[in-house]
Amino acid sequence: MRVSDPTSPPFFLWQALIAVLMGILTGALLFNLSSHARAALPHLPTPIKEALAAKPAPPSIPILPNLDKRMVILLMGVDSNGPNCQRYVGTRSDTMMLASIDPATKQVGLISIPRDSRVIIPRGHGFSKINSAHALGGPTLAMEAVSQNFDVNIDHYVVIDTVGLKKVCEFLGPCEVLVEKEMHYVDHTAKLNVDLKPGLHTLSPVEMEEYVRFRHDPRGDIGRMERQQWFLRQVAHKLKEPQVLLRIPELMGLANEFVSTDLSLDQMARLLSFGREIEPHQIVTATLPGEGAMIGGISYWLPDMKASRIAIDRLVGTNEQVLATETSPAEVVTNKPIRVSIRYPRGCEKVADYFETKLTEAGYKVRYKWRVDEIECRHEEIIAHSSRASQENTNELRKVLPQMEKWPTVVNPESRSYTDFTLVISPNVMQSMADIFPPPADSAFATPVVSHVRAPVLQ
Repeated sequence: MRVSDPTSPPFFLWQALIAVLMGILTGALLFNLSSHARAALPHLPTPIKEALAAKPAPPSIPILPNLDKRMVILLMGVDSNGPNCQRYVGTRSDTMMLASIDPATKQVGLISIPRDSRVIIPRGHGFSKINSAHALGGPTLAMEAVSQNFDVNIDHYVVIDTVGLKKVCEFLGPCEVLVEKEMHYVDHTAKLNVDLKPGLHTLSPVEMEEYVRFRHDPRGDIGRMERQQWFLRQVAHKLKEPQVLLRIPELMGLANEFVSTDLSLDQMARLLSFGREIEPHQIVTATLPGEGAMIGGISYWLPDMKASRIAIDRLVGTNEQVLATETSPAEVVTNKPIRVSIRYPRGCEKVADYFETKLTEAGYKVRYKWRVDEIECRHEEIIAHSSRASQENTNELRKVLPQMEKWPTVVNPESRSYTDFTLVISPNVMQSMADIFPPPADSAFATPVVSHVRAPVLQ
């Protein structure tokens, strides 16, 4: 069995496809147009058959069956074995993501699993990095590894090959993306020349690749996974454009070249139906917490299992039996007020004070309020730290501060949390509250601060 060289520069463009997949919740890209799938067309509803058969694009989006229950999918991105080798066989999964699609709550939960996580690989393989599971036993062993180590039930898998992904980015065309900071890196071997400036930019397919591949900062893979999660939210806007939706059958054909999945056509159609109604703020993201360590001369990520339980229960749903036996007394919901911290950049002091006043009046305990560098506040967001930071309590926060109605939620659990929520105020929030706090004529906030620079669109 051939295993991908773990020392070679990883190819991260497939992350762009994960963003695409989750933007329309997998279905739009995963319709399989092989001969087997075409043989199944007679069993599909007539509107779907007409849409798939149309040349070129159909005049309208097909009517699709509804998703009627939660579905948990393990998304994996793997390298290509090359044109002369069997695809997907013996390849490590450079990134693994659990995607929970829940029609009851109208929410998508995405959990990134660090590829270096040290876990027990089932079937007698012992301790190893979790990304080796796919190389050792394909997607079924990878599903077993995630399920058994993190006590989560997984319904299906999607494995994404790197072959053809550039075509998908080219198909989508330029996308508007908020670049959080300056990104500079040159790798001649990997043909990578990253040169991005902070701000809201219209990125070309080449620049999108550079954005999702960049990881040369102190946070390494963790920072890359967070950028991937923000990227998929931003690309979700692109996927709602009529010119993209009307070309879905063409996009499905491209996906057939590099996607392997056990989803049926009916399940894919249901995912597509659900995904068409999802807004970016309904996507809740998390990265399994832990810490890095060297064991036997090998670098691992050691997951914090207690904190990981909070993230999995919040986003994916936990085995009820495990939850009942392992819930820590310290995490049981009490009558104590919800604790909130506020993070803001220079120039947003009035907004931070306003938030503090409103929260205190509503009975919340504002534990910390501190000013940080603007680079740490590029995105406004609600960060959930504890089991008390439930979806219900998040919704209550939004009622107290309507300005946060469409703020994304990021789950960042801690085993011993001193605050339940952190509210991150970006300069954009100051702009949106101009009716409450009119900016001075010479203020930096008189003009949009995240759109003052645009990267060139490469042809």
